Amino acid sequence: MPSSVRSSTDPGPWISLWIVALLSLLGQLGLCGFFSLGDKMPLSSDIDPSNLWKFGYHFPPQGTFLVLNWLGIPNLPPPLNPFSLAANLPPWFFFTAYAPVMATLALLAMAAFLRELELPRPAALYGGVIFAWQGDLLPFVFPGHYGYIATWFFFAVAAWGALRVRRTRHWAYAIISGLACGLMVGLQPDRGAIASLLVAALYVAPVLCHPREWKMTPWHYLALGGATAITCLGALLHSPVLVVGGSLLFLLALAALTNLWHLVLCAGTALLISLAPFLALFQSNIVNVKLGGEANREEIYKFITQYSLGPEETLTYLVPGFFGWHNSHASAPYWGRIGQWPGWEKNHQGMRNFNLAISTTGTVATVLALIGVLLLLPGHWFGPDRITERQRFYGRWLLALGFVTLLLSWGWHTPLYRPLFALPLMDKWRNPLKWLEMTNFALVTLSAFGVQHLLASLDFDAVDVKIIRRRLFWFMNVVLGLLGVGLLASYPFTINLAQTLQTDGYAASVTANIMSEVHWSLLVALVLMALFCLLLFNLWHPERLRGWTLDNPLLHRLWQGMLRPGHLPLTLVLGLATLSVVQLGWVAGQFIQPVEAFLLTESNPLLDELRGEGDTVRVSVAVQDSILNVMMQNQFSADHISCLEISAASRIPDDFGVFLHNFDDNRSRLWFLAGVKNVVVPQQYVSQLRQDPSVAANMDHADGYVLQPTSSPDLPSHALVTMRDYLAKATVVPLAEIIPSDDAVLIRLKDPKWNPRKTILLSSPAPKKNYGTIMNVPVPQLPDHVELKTYTPQKIEVEAHSNYGGYILINDQYDPDWQVQVNGQTAPLLRADYILRAIPIPPGSSTITLHYVAHYRLAGLNLSVVVMNTFCDASMLIAWMMAGVALWRRKAAMV
Repeated sequence: MPSSVRSSTDPGPWISLWIVALLSLLGQLGLCGFFSLGDKMPLSSDIDPSNLWKFGYHFPPQGTFLVLNWLGIPNLPPPLNPFSLAANLPPWFFFTAYAPVMATLALLAMAAFLRELELPRPAALYGGVIFAWQGDLLPFVFPGHYGYIATWFFFAVAAWGALRVRRTRHWAYAIISGLACGLMVGLQPDRGAIASLLVAALYVAPVLCHPREWKMTPWHYLALGGATAITCLGALLHSPVLVVGGSLLFLLALAALTNLWHLVLCAGTALLISLAPFLALFQSNIVNVKLGGEANREEIYKFITQYSLGPEETLTYLVPGFFGWHNSHASAPYWGRIGQWPGWEKNHQGMRNFNLAISTTGTVATVLALIGVLLLLPGHWFGPDRITERQRFYGRWLLALGFVTLLLSWGWHTPLYRPLFALPLMDKWRNPLKWLEMTNFALVTLSAFGVQHLLASLDFDAVDVKIIRRRLFWFMNVVLGLLGVGLLASYPFTINLAQTLQTDGYAASVTANIMSEVHWSLLVALVLMALFCLLLFNLWHPERLRGWTLDNPLLHRLWQGMLRPGHLPLTLVLGLATLSVVQLGWVAGQFIQPVEAFLLTESNPLLDELRGEGDTVRVSVAVQDSILNVMMQNQFSADHISCLEISAASRIPDDFGVFLHNFDDNRSRLWFLAGVKNVVVPQQYVSQLRQDPSVAANMDHADGYVLQPTSSPDLPSHALVTMRDYLAKATVVPLAEIIPSDDAVLIRLKDPKWNPRKTILLSSPAPKKNYGTIMNVPVPQLPDHVELKTYTPQKIEVEAHSNYGGYILINDQYDPDWQVQVNGQTAPLLRADYILRAIPIPPGSSTITLHYVAHYRLAGLNLSVVVMNTFCDASMLIAWMMAGVALWRRKAAMV
């Protein structure tokens, strides 16, 4: 092999990789505002600085009951992973450094995977850079999907382990691959599962292609069929025990059939360390939970496929920004079809669109990936290639997986998603865009294949180099020409686009910005493609560049060194990486919005008023108002303001959804039962509230506040409406009313004759009260009263007095994991008023204490979260140590 290529694949220190990784880290830290040293941090739509604590890992792991939204939300402990550890960092450090560090680790891991695929170092280096800067990673800072960001590192590690175990047959790599898959599932169950499918395919592919090695017997058929039936039955019954058991049986049968014991070891390790997150997933997102609170299966299909990639938007990979950026972008909002409610274009019902992130690899990487695709297809499209049989085999598998998942990401736009929706549990899995996880991994790998072929065009001594160059020349010029034609065609295109956008409700100024961004994105892609061609063509004739003389001696030596024959591959790759990073950095800059840190928690007179109420009363907010929505996500949490609403929830517990909808026509009763003292709305909504007789009768006063500029400085933009009467956090209720069914309870809740302070509603008789021996001592005839002494996510303490006994009603959501004591003795926790909590108390004075001790309660299981999470975390640490020691001993034996 000529020296120009051989030198790039020799073993030894890979200094260029570490230098590029450091530069990449510094660039991303700058984008995220790290160097402001605390003055700024990126704005995130889902995670705010004040809520960061609930994602942090603590030992021993224990759950909490969050009270700042809805009627309280169980918060199961996060598993041990980089996200949960980083969440314990200071907020400024986390928000500015977490994503860049994870992206840098992903760069290193992807480079290692591509090297294991036998690609030369420059090609692996380029693939690592694209993997770290792709649109599906850094722009997810804006929507706040920080768990998802960390999955990309483990994705590459898991794939690396799958390839390495196939080559070395060493079990330690299977454990590492399983550990990475388990961590991905713990970080993001749905996306982690998708990525794990690709990893499993890397194990299975070689065996499937050699069926003669199979050892098929009737027992294998029976075992595979039985395991599949058990798994599907578990999915239909929402039983994690059957799902896990059936999956393990299937893997064991498959391993016995095909000698895939390494896959069993990988999957077993993954299941072992992700068991606690898996149980939490079922409990929080699957069992007794509906997507969007919807029960109709056709509506559920629309809901889960709402976030589908429009087939035409695949162009975003080549031309980022063509369809705008995100919905909240100031100058070029997103105007594509992601987030559009199916059928919206016909009846304009539902959401027009909604997009907070982007999936793209940029112009240069996408063109290189197209070269890689043509290299893997039959026929010598670019002349003789340097692809080995192992590379061709895995490359074609990744190409097939990437293509299939791209089609799946189109969701409802094709009929292909219907069969997938029919599978068990798929009605709980939202967002076809998540299938782009595999697509992007495959694209990055294919782009590295393209770089490898470009390196072959630098081999001046090869006989076939002229053929390679000529075909690459024509391909590059065709792409360049198509982009040029696209730019010219965009001008008449935007004339029609402007009419469509205005019909869809976009303002004239927004439409003009969108049209400008269409032209600009195409121009950027065209310029980058031209620079790509210029770089490659000049390196084909480096003697022209070597003739240049730079005045600075140091720069001149550097310039001449870059153009040495042995350094040309690295020079080409660094040039391509620079072009890609410039574009992808520009893309990331559209989503990462560093803002003054104090703005996320700054106060105003409205917040000052609400803060004084504490978290023992609730406020109801008009979440459709953008300003109030942002305040609820940030300042409300910072000030511990308890709110009946939540900013966005795709999964709603059945009982809570039914409770809310029961009062669709009676907001006043809902607000009363939920303890809503204050209602915050835009000023123009106050008149609407006064038109509702039940609300108007309970309104005490409405005060105006200026949260945004209005036509007059004296004209308020928003109003704080205070209710005259509301149910306190803890109330003494003397009597109970037994209602035969939950449906009857819901009807009774709306009955104006029912007084919530006189009776609680129970759907079954309360257990017999047993408070031990009660002395026959006269109870002081004092007025019934209650005092809330302690109110935290894990403990509530109440002191109460009742002359005749009764119940303490706490208007938070019922959860059986609250353990109750009355006067030091265990007492039952009752489900009252359909969804609230009640505790029976004896006559006289009582001290009532509630402690929250979370459990996994599924399919009859009642497992302590402390035990399960500690077991899974310990298993993970032990598995890492076992794999590390085994590989260290193997390396020592080889030496």
